[in-house]
Amino acid sequence: MMFMKWFWYSCEQTSPTEYGSSCAPSVLIYFINMMLFKENPVQTGCNLYMFKTQPFIQKILVFVSLACIPVLLLGKPLYVTLTRKRNQKTKPTQQRKTENHSSVRKQVSFRLHDEDSPADTLTEDDASIAFEDEEDPLQKYLRELHEQKTEEQEEPISEVFIHQAIHTIEYVLSTISHTASYLRLWALSLAHAQLSEVLWQMVFQLGLKSNSFVGALKMFAFFAAWAGGTVAILILMEGLSAFLHTLRLHWVEFMSKFYTGLGYPFEPFSLRDIFEKEREEK
Repeated sequence: MMFMKWFWYSCEQTSPTEYGSSCAPSVLIYFINMMLFKENPVQTGCNLYMFKTQPFIQKILVFVSLACIPVLLLGKPLYVTLTRKRNQKTKPTQQRKTENHSSVRKQVSFRLHDEDSPADTLTEDDASIAFEDEEDPLQKYLRELHEQKTEEQEEPISEVFIHQAIHTIEYVLSTISHTASYLRLWALSLAHAQLSEVLWQMVFQLGLKSNSFVGALKMFAFFAAWAGGTVAILILMEGLSAFLHTLRLHWVEFMSKFYTGLGYPFEPFSLRDIFEKEREEK
């Protein structure tokens, strides 16, 4: 919609008049009306929407955003429930495989130590199971991570529902508050426009009211004051304020969607550290 506003509406547009600068809509007002399901009156000769299917698309976006709430609330609990049922079905099969492997190891070990039992009766599969090397440190590390994750998933399903409900409420409320926080940039733009009007009416416009030769000289003084105020107030002060507000919004509101501080120290993945820890344990 912003790109459409940039390319479709222009001050040079005279025909048709609905694409002139006087009919250029406010994208922010569109977003507010989209959530409130309302329409603001427009000037005569201007279009209420940018394109015909805009109200239909706005309603679809609102309903999709509302439909995401039950997905956030029930997605993880249902996934954990189904995963646990699947794991419970596969556990007996894994246990039987483990018991078969251990029995094969015992038989092979007995044959190797028994002089009467020929070693050539062993199959390649039996030998590979019996003489299997010790678990690789990397595989052990990955297995421990998998076991840790499995232990975390073994919490009661009621607690999973409670935790997910808390996270859903927190996320929805933070989304609303963070969206409202971005309106401060809109307030900064309004303040910028008002300051521009003040500098024009109270400084530069005063130099245009004199028709004499002295007024032409005054114009240079008023222009210098107007240019200095524009650079100092609108560019430096307002630019620094907008930069700091944008930086704060990016760091607090935007980054909080991707980062959650759980108190665990960051440890970069390193095979050398894994092997050193394995040697120290031995």
